[in-house]
Amino acid sequence: MQFMGQSMGWADNAILAMVPLGIITAIVSTIRVGGPTWLKALIGRAWESRAIVESELMSSTSNEVCELWNDQQIVRVMGEGQIREFIILVADDRETYVVAVFGTLLQICLLVYAGLTATYLSGSTQLQENPPASYAFPCIAAGTLMLVSGMLVCGHVVEGSTSERRYRPVDGKEARVVWLQRSGIVNDQSFESFAISPTKAQPVITASQRTRQGRNSTSQGPSARITVEMVTMAATAITIYGFVVQFVGLRRMN
Repeated sequence: MQFMGQSMGWADNAILAMVPLGIITAIVSTIRVGGPTWLKALIGRAWESRAIVESELMSSTSNEVCELWNDQQIVRVMGEGQIREFIILVADDRETYVVAVFGTLLQICLLVYAGLTATYLSGSTQLQENPPASYAFPCIAAGTLMLVSGMLVCGHVVEGSTSERRYRPVDGKEARVVWLQRSGIVNDQSFESFAISPTKAQPVITASQRTRQGRNSTSQGPSARITVEMVTMAATAITIYGFVVQFVGLRRMN
């Protein structure tokens, strides 16, 4: 859930989707962000406020959620702190793509290994006592494809709930961020005043904000909201069905 809350692109979504862990958590998180009311009620989140969802699942800050330094680490709290905008310093985007490619190759290798076990190695008594069922590998392949696709869309729904702006310094200039925090009490928590800055200049500075939704918004309207809900329902169904089909196939393998 924390990884989904910090994802900022398709590369992060691919990392989440390949050989996924926490499938049910990802589905529930997707429903909380973009699901319709009846689907939220199904998981017991029908009356959940937008601020709770943003504080737990999004990378953005707003008038309802802020990020503050508590003398040990950065924490996300509901309420408006003495900081108008929090700047995220992002590492090199190329590292994320390398991890995404590695995860994709790992998922492909698992499918290839399962295919070899079900075909060329199915008659080897030294590797397995009983040969796998004829439908085992097709179920694994189909289930994995649906599971990966569904998780990829789930990650995109959560990641798409925020919008990012990236800033690059012009030639000859360095970008450094100074974060000034004023002391105060936010959501019954006391925070001291701090001034924080990175030790090195950053090549890219990324600011994350929550995507606006509603009738009075110029960026998204009711039709866009309905589209997000339909995508959420489709991703939920595909992920659950793919998980079941994959599990049936794995059970029938040796």
